[in-house]
Amino acid sequence: SMDVTPSFGGGTALSDWNMLLRLSESTGTLGFRYNQLKTGAVDLRFQTGAGSECKYEVEKWDPAGESLIWVQVPSLAAGDKIIMRWGNPDAAEPAFATDGSSWSTSHLGVWHMDGTPDDSTAAGNDPVASGTVTDSAGAIGGSKYFDNSRLDVPNGPHFETPDNLTVSWWAKRNGWRENWEAFIAHDGENNNGWMIRRNNNTDRIQTVVRGTAGGDGMEPSPQYNVPNLTWVHMVFTYGGGNRRFYADGTKIMDQPD
Repeated sequence: SMDVTPSFGGGTALSDWNMLLRLSESTGTLGFRYNQLKTGAVDLRFQTGAGSECKYEVEKWDPAGESLIWVQVPSLAAGDKIIMRWGNPDAAEPAFATDGSSWSTSHLGVWHMDGTPDDSTAAGNDPVASGTVTDSAGAIGGSKYFDNSRLDVPNGPHFETPDNLTVSWWAKRNGWRENWEAFIAHDGENNNGWMIRRNNNTDRIQTVVRGTAGGDGMEPSPQYNVPNLTWVHMVFTYGGGNRRFYADGTKIMDQPD
């Protein structure tokens, strides 16, 4: 077994948190060796310090390099630890590792861009490529490169939640292809639509939520310019009549609608 202490130092405990764990023999992960686990890591298990089992999803298992595991932590406060266990010869892969239940129903969709970008949640909204979408290196594992192309996710009504919305993604732009280019969008030009996009012909970000009391498109104030050829983790939330936008963990926008 091995203790995992997340680098979380917030004052308020997180709940229903899916934590990324990156495993590799070459990064000084003490006590971990791939050859100690069964094929496919079916004997891998996680639990809280109090002994409660944590569900997980293996995004990528690579005995020759880095593996990516998403662990669902019921509650996480500063200083808490997660215990990783392995080595049970009778262990079989748990159902939650593949059936989507390691992501709660509050996650409308989760798409990893390393390999086939199927929906990791139980909803199973697997996207279909429109145009040529190719594999590329990413900030976490692999990514997808879009060149006048996109991934279309089915079941549009599943994502019509403008009153309580959070979307997050990693992005690295290589110039721009067109004005008003969207990073992520749902039915963007219609009454129930929302999207995060380029503001016209600038480098600035714009948030769009249709059908609310405020204007459809709003920019952070002060404005935020999306850097070129740089990975950025972006988060947009809408709730309680406020729009919030974060870049690499820094709050850029917190404005009433």
